[in-house]
Formats: sequence, C-alpha cells, structure tokens
Amino acid sequence: MGEAMAAAMRGIKMPCLSREMVPSVILALIFTVAQCLADDSIRVSRPRGVALRHASLYDRTKNFTCFDGKKDLTFSMVNDDYCDCDDGSDEPGTSACINGKFHCDNLGHKGQDIPSSWVNDGLCDCCDGSDEYATAAGCVNNCLELGRQAREEEAKQRELLTRGLQLRQQMANEGKQHRLDCKNKLEDLRGSVEDARKAREALEAVKKQALDAESQALQKYKDAEAERRREQEEQEMQRHQEEEKANAQEAFRSLDLDSNGLLTVVELQKNIIFDQNRDGAVSVEEAKFFLHMKDEMGMEEFTTTGWMIMKPIYTMGKDAETTPAPDTVPPPLEEPPTTTTPLPSSKEEEDEEEEVPEDTTEEGEEDEEDMEPPKFPPKDDEDITADTPPATDSTTEYDDETKALMEAAKKARDEFTEADSKVRDLESEIRKLEQSLETDYGPEDTYAALREQCFEFSDRE
Repeated sequence: MGEAMAAAMRGIKMPCLSREMVPSVILALIFTVAQCLADDSIRVSRPRGVALRHASLYDRTKNFTCFDGKKDLTFSMVNDDYCDCDDGSDEPGTSACINGKFHCDNLGHKGQDIPSSWVNDGLCDCCDGSDEYATAAGCVNNCLELGRQAREEEAKQRELLTRGLQLRQQMANEGKQHRLDCKNKLEDLRGSVEDARKAREALEAVKKQALDAESQALQKYKDAEAERRREQEEQEMQRHQEEEKANAQEAFRSLDLDSNGLLTVVELQKNIIFDQNRDGAVSVEEAKFFLHMKDEMGMEEFTTTGWMIMKPIYTMGKDAETTPAPDTVPPPLEEPPTTTTPLPSSKEEEDEEEEVPEDTTEEGEEDEEDMEPPKFPPKDDEDITADTPPATDSTTEYDDETKALMEAAKKARDEFTEADSKVRDLESEIRKLEQSLETDYGPEDTYAALREQCFEFSDRE
C-alpha cells in the first residue's frame, strides 16, 4: 500500500503553492496516508466481518476454535461460506450461519453488529456498505455524515447534561442555604417566642385583675336589674291572677241564671257548650263534672277551683258565639253514633286546666316582648382566651368609676389578645420551619429550591 501511494504521488504534478498553503497541504497528506495505513492494517489483521475486539481469536497461523469450544478448524475453513461451528463463529463474513454475527467497521461512525444472514442480501445495512461486498446493491458510504450528525447530537446531549449538572449544583447550593437559614431563623424564633410568652403571662395577670375589678363594679348593676325583673314578674303574675279572677267572676255571673250566688247542675244543663259527647243535650253527669261532682258551687269555690276546669270549655264556647255566621248555610251534620263518649279523666282535665286561652297568651307574649332581659358580664371561669367583653345594657347609666374600670378592662383585654396572637404566630412559624427541616428534599437538599412552587404538567397522550 505504501509503495502504491508513493508511485502515485510520483506521477502527480504538484501545482505551484504559496508559502502559506504548504503546512495545510502537508497535514492533509499526512492524515490521508495515516487513514489508508489504518484501513489496510484493519483489513489485513482480521477476517471480514470480525470485530476488532475479537481479532485475537482469528490468528491465521493457528487453527480456529469455535467460540463454544466444541470444534477446532483449520483457518482456511473460516469464511468459506459453509457453517462448521454450531454458534456460527467460523462464518462472520458470510451468510452461511443463521446465528452468526457480522461486524460493520463503519469508520467515521459507530461500529455495528448485524446478523450474518443479512450479508449480501441486497440491502445496505452497514453505513459503509461492507455487508454487500459481493452484490450490486451499490451501497454508499455515508458513515462520515452519520458520524457527524451523531457527534453533533452527542455534543448537544453533553451540553444539556452540563447545564443540568450546573442547575442541579445551583439547586443543591440553594437547598443547603435554605437549611442553614431555617436553622438560624428557628433559633432566633425560639428565643423570641419565650420572650413573647413571658409578656403574655404578665398581660394575662393584668387582664385578670382588671376583669375582676370590672365584674365587681358591674355586680351592683346586675343585682339591681335582677331585682327590677323580679318585681316586674311579680306584678305581671298579680295582674294575671286578677284578670283570671275577674274572668271567673264574670263567667260565674253569666252562668248563674237566677243570680242566687250558686251554680247548679240545672243551670249548667241549660248551656249547650257543656255538651261534651255532642248528643245535643247536657247530661247530669256532664254538668256535675264541671262542679267537681257536686250539685252546686259558690262563687268563691268556683273562682279558686271550678274555673280551672271550666275555663277551656267556656272560653271555646264564648269564642264560637262571637264568630260571625257564614253567608251560606252549612250542610247538616251526620247523626252522631248512639254510643256515648266517656267523660275525660281527671288527668286529662288537669292537662286542660294548664292550657292558656289565646287572648291571655297573646297578652303575656306582648308583655314579655316589652321587657328586655338584662345582660350580664361573662363568668370568671369562662375560657380566658375568648376575651369576650361583658354584655351591658345600653340604657344603663354607669358612674364614672365604673366606666373607668370598664375602659381599663377593655384595654387589658385588647393588649392580652394582641400578645396572645403574637405568640400564636411565632409558634406557627416555628412549626413550619421544623416541618421544613424534617422534610426530605432529596440528596443534598436539591429539591428544597422548588418548595412551595406549583408546576403544571400536560399529558397529551
């Protein structure tokens, strides 16, 4: 090869070159000669289709041993287009063995192993076309172009990897700094929260003293309000009793037809409202029921005991009398059954006695609406963190001393609330820092730089 190149160079007429071009031409010639020598040495040192890493196994001066060690062959049997080894290792450059491997050198790109059955099949599988050495496939050697593209892609990947490593290192540094900052800040906050707790304890004592003084000052107003309410309730009860007595006397006079001061069974039988079984007549038993099973009853007894039993029935009857009749005549009622309804038991009558007529209830409700319940300060044993100021009646006029105590209590409450809020905020921040220090952010706290950040990922599959 060297002699052929020398002869060829002797037949070449060298053009005139400038002094500056001589070094470049010499370097190009050196590179070309070195490439040719390398190609020649590669081809001579090993059979076709053998990878450089396996060249030592194919020694022309020795017999060839199959890779599986089962057979020893003369070297002339290598690449003789006949498969002698079970593993196909004796035919790397032919398609004789279905399980053989053919190595493409692909100079300028990456070497490649292909099944030996692809050799000389008319398809170009190696970028240098070496697999189609005995066919007219016309393979083009484009290894340099493919190698250039591969090297460019590798350069991009290396650049991307370099940037990624730099970014990772930056994130690791930030994570390290974050952990250091958290530790320093946590140490400062732990000192601050202790001071804040001491200040809160002092303000809590001041607040308790102010609230006690306020409560004692307001107690006299609370007692006065309770006394006023008690008197008002007594007056209301007395008024109600007088009204009930007047209603009872009025009902007695209305039912005492002969005005002799006694209510008799006969007089009650004449009033249809006492017809409990609705048979159209008031029986003796029905009349006696309202007289406590007596034949007659005086006004005093009726006012104290009899009226309680009769009041619901009498009131309903009076209401029915005062209700205006409709314009149209209602259809006749069906004939009641022949069986009589038993008189209500004493227990049922006691329940009826407890009923209050509508007009009386409405009056009571109106009176209750007119009266506003007094408002008292909270008890001392209530939750101290609530800090609820005492409810006071806006119409109550307090003296100057009480007003001053109330203002001092309000100020103490506000100051304690502010101090308590400060302690809670510091404790919350301490918990967050402790949680951050306990969080696993990966090796070297790399992912700490991404904490409290949100990322959106769209999967288009």
